[in-house]
Amino acid sequence: MKKFLFLLLVAVTAATAWGQSSKPAEKEYLLDLKAIRALAENDALYQVLTDRFEALDSTLTAEEISMLYHARRYRPDYVGDYSRYDWVLKNLSTADEVREWCLRELAKNPSSLEVRMWLVSACSALDRQEEVEQHVGKYQAMLWAILSSGDGSSEAPFRVNCVPDEYRVVEFFELSNPWKSKELKNVRGNQYDVLVYEVVDEDSGQKKEVTLWFDITAAVNKMNQLFEGSNISEKSLKKAEKKAQKKKR
Repeated sequence: MKKFLFLLLVAVTAATAWGQSSKPAEKEYLLDLKAIRALAENDALYQVLTDRFEALDSTLTAEEISMLYHARRYRPDYVGDYSRYDWVLKNLSTADEVREWCLRELAKNPSSLEVRMWLVSACSALDRQEEVEQHVGKYQAMLWAILSSGDGSSEAPFRVNCVPDEYRVVEFFELSNPWKSKELKNVRGNQYDVLVYEVVDEDSGQKKEVTLWFDITAAVNKMNQLFEGSNISEKSLKKAEKKAQKKKR
């Protein structure tokens, strides 16, 4: 993980959709959900955009990349995209095998930051430096798709495809784990993860809290569908999260 983050930080970034150097201007967070849904429902168009992204098409716009990330939530094979890769990767014995598996997975789901991280690590182990730089750029582009969806406030939460993507945003802001608190909130039918971190103010030296809101409605709803009829509930999910937090401490 540390090696990957180092590669991400030293990657050369241009002022293009592949490496935007500044946070989107305030209030430029509205997503065209109608267009995103239309993209997700059009298999041919979705695959064309995916192929262009993987081919590093320089004509791709930041808006198109953002649509590609957020369309994932409306794809028929979307399952909440909770981490399911460790089990697969444990059965792969070489970096070549990991690289090939990741490339196949990303050809179907280019928005996965988790798989992209594994691919960067595999390419680095294989000394494929050009591929490392390319995939770090793709990771960064998808990360900006999340960052351009909001500002992390309750009014404009970051929209993510899965919980692991929350932690990629946390890493971007260099917030230290474990969080001070984490709560799953239901607000008017939408589901939000609310993470609170304690940081030290650089100017005053005093501790202060930083709160980040993430919209995980799609992931929670999909998981509820998958486990419909079971005894898994929102209450039990909160209990499991609290237990995980205690283990981190």
